Amino acid sequence: MFKIKEKKHIEIDNSKLIMYLKNVIGCGDGKTMSKLQLATKLGVSKSTIDKWLDSKIPLNNEFANKICEVLNLDKNLFVFGSSKEYEFLLKYSTLSIASKQKIIEYIDFLLDHEHGKQMKLEK
Repeated sequence: MFKIKEKKHIEIDNSKLIMYLKNVIGCGDGKTMSKLQLATKLGVSKSTIDKWLDSKIPLNNEFANKICEVLNLDKNLFVFGSSKEYEFLLKYSTLSIASKQKIIEYIDFLLDHEHGKQMKLEK
């Protein structure tokens, strides 16, 4: 099974974290926290959160890491270079455990199919 190794220090792509926050913070679904709740947990003002989200001030790595800790986010979601990989991982992270298992099984199936196809071509 594919597993991402956790690095001690991960450089987060802050623009991807901001994109994620814009989609979940304060959306009023009862599952996510408000901007004020996040600000309180981070020890910053709500206006700082607004400025980060509006790209008026840069989000530094210290606060990016704190946001991931506060929201219990896997930092690896915000590391991958490709926006398609990021989009996939972001969607994947919102699935139920059962749905994630189906995705993994399907990926394993595809990999087996591709590897089987390659082996036939090599003969």
